[in-house]
Amino acid sequence: MQVGSEATFNVADATIWENIERIAKTTGNFNLPDFKKQAGYEYCTDKFSLGGFTKMAGKEVPSVRIQECPIQIETSITELSIRSDFAIIECEIKGIFVDEKILYDDSHIDVNNWSPLIYKFREYTTANQSLGTNFRFQEFKD
Repeated sequence: MQVGSEATFNVADATIWENIERIAKTTGNFNLPDFKKQAGYEYCTDKFSLGGFTKMAGKEVPSVRIQECPIQIETSITELSIRSDFAIIECEIKGIFVDEKILYDDSHIDVNNWSPLIYKFREYTTANQSLGTNFRFQEFKD
């Protein structure tokens, strides 16, 4: 990733949390570090197939969109600051695509039809409901 390259942010909804969890223990990095091997991670050449996702060509930038994500935001990277354990990325939005099923009108999302997927401390939730937990979730719940 570098300044001038493109990226698409595929914004998931609650319906695909299990698809995402299917790929949670996988990485596209062939040289898997020992700590990841010990944690149960495996190399996967095709996370799209494993997760049951459908690739869509970008419209404004040459990147991949995920059909199952009801919101896709295509961008061009304008600033990039890489630190040892995180990165700060600034982007210029080139295109926003929203599934008509969650639209209220041409420029607003119907909050009654949109249930965003939230990944909170290794737990998949929506705005008001837990859906399931990641394989690494350790917290005890009643």
